Amino acid sequence: MFSKANKYVTLKGKFFVLDKTAENLFTNSEIEKINTQISQTNKMLDETYSAENAKKIVEVNHSNNTVLIDPDNQDNYQNVEALTRSRYHQGVNSVSVHWNYILIKIKKSTLNNIKNGSIGAAGYLAGKFKNIYIAMAASAIVGVLSANSIKGGMWFRVHTYVYTALEGWGWQ
Repeated sequence: MFSKANKYVTLKGKFFVLDKTAENLFTNSEIEKINTQISQTNKMLDETYSAENAKKIVEVNHSNNTVLIDPDNQDNYQNVEALTRSRYHQGVNSVSVHWNYILIKIKKSTLNNIKNGSIGAAGYLAGKFKNIYIAMAASAIVGVLSANSIKGGMWFRVHTYVYTALEGWGWQ
């Protein structure tokens, strides 16, 4: 249902909205679930847009309906080792918010610090979001890290309808 709704959810200003035409394509129950999802994501964004966190917002991209939050180095983010032949890359730290999921990218050195215990995954993610549920997703990320050697930067896709649902992960 969420993938079908993708083309009807857009960014208006800094928040997500459901196009009115979707009301004819989904049941009332589905519309309620989609609106709940949008509301949760907008609440998280509203907290992130607060004055103290405003510097974390890097880009509101209306063309691909995402909000990019707090990469460590914007120049590095723009040049993500695109021309290298290596399969594994150092990667970047960034978070992009879509209407129904969050794409978390963590670079290799940060992953090693999380895995070795010098920084906590929950603390790392909580520093990016005030929403406590995103920090809960850290346990799923730590589970992936404990089962794998860190070869490069990784990405994690967290479904925001159920914040603890890690939908997938891979190498940057």
